[in-house]
Amino acid sequence: MRDPNATPLELHAQIQLYATTEQLTHPLVSPILQGSLGNLPPMYILAGNDEVLRDEIIYLAHRAAHPEKYPVRKGVLLTARRQNANAERFTQPTKVHLQVFDDMCHVLTVFTFTESAKHAYRSIGAFVKHVVDHDEEQLARNPFPELSRRLSSDTVKSDAPTVHPLGSDDTRVMQVENAEGTRMLRERVDIKGEARPMEPQQDLAVLRMEPSEIGIIKEAPTIRWLKGQEEWDTKYKRSAEKAIRQRHKNEEKAKKLIDNAREQGLSLVHDTGPELTRVASTSAHATDGVIQRERRWGPLDLDDERPPPTAIAKRRDTPDALALLKKHIYHTAPTTHRIVPKLKLSDAVRAAFDPNDDPNKPPKQSVSEAQVRSSLIPDSLHGMKIWDVLVGYFMRKSQEKATNGKNAIKEAVTGGPVE
Repeated sequence: MRDPNATPLELHAQIQLYATTEQLTHPLVSPILQGSLGNLPPMYILAGNDEVLRDEIIYLAHRAAHPEKYPVRKGVLLTARRQNANAERFTQPTKVHLQVFDDMCHVLTVFTFTESAKHAYRSIGAFVKHVVDHDEEQLARNPFPELSRRLSSDTVKSDAPTVHPLGSDDTRVMQVENAEGTRMLRERVDIKGEARPMEPQQDLAVLRMEPSEIGIIKEAPTIRWLKGQEEWDTKYKRSAEKAIRQRHKNEEKAKKLIDNAREQGLSLVHDTGPELTRVASTSAHATDGVIQRERRWGPLDLDDERPPPTAIAKRRDTPDALALLKKHIYHTAPTTHRIVPKLKLSDAVRAAFDPNDDPNKPPKQSVSEAQVRSSLIPDSLHGMKIWDVLVGYFMRKSQEKATNGKNAIKEAVTGGPVE
């Protein structure tokens, strides 16, 4: 709360799309709240300067490179035994190359026709090759593949490094040697792919935040979310009511599906009763720490689990959840099934008339499976291929335009056609 003496707000709703409010501080949801990011292999991290995750990415990079300067919030470690142990055990700085690209959005590498994306791919390729080709001792001395770039002022310790030019022909790889090793390379990249040193850490607002403030839900964004939610609840009230009615219908279908499967002999490992004659050798969760590679988990194996509300695994109110439930019961019998039932005749008839279902095949699960091919649209423009084809088309057009422009200039200068 902005006023520490005010009564704290109490959240009863899920304010994030994919994770529950309670899960927002889990280290697998928010990596900046890991107990430690030290002792990791060398890392290359990039971000777009105009993406909403920019500050989180910058903070994560600095946490990895400076574990002692950016410790995790103590509240995260109170009940997290493993994270607490990691914070105490992994204290060595991770080598980090951070690049923030001017005027670029999230996942900037998708826009392959931009100079920023081309530079990012070159940086990724050079970094991976450098890390793979050198042993740990060499990487400790020279963790980054320097390609005629300046080091930022805080990249090295106070004792100046010795720089030796390596490589051949038009590539100059700078090997930076230092008694304690180079810890972090911080750069900004403009839209032409030119790198420059990032401003000092003290000039970045996100790096001036106290660790106790990281990962805490603040009053102002919570109120903004609440006002926006109230506006949408009013604007889309009828749509919401319609969706709720449809969810209830789906829940009834799911119940009928399970009841019919039970009538046809569905039996699970965790069921009990004298009528069950087949006894499984393992319980639902007895793994003894060993991964059971043949095991397939499904919606009926989650009685003691609490997936987030957006996870279809334990839902019964969406078409996707119904498809997963049906596939789990009739088509991909897990080891938790004692008896695999046969599809009831009435369910088979309904499936035959449902364009999204089939009495003999498993329901569609992924987006790519669920797409319907049209005879009017060639395969090259189907699904995710559409994006690839469009990007490739515009890249070719851009290259042709650039080539034509160069030829026109040469022709004007030489006074004749370009061969």
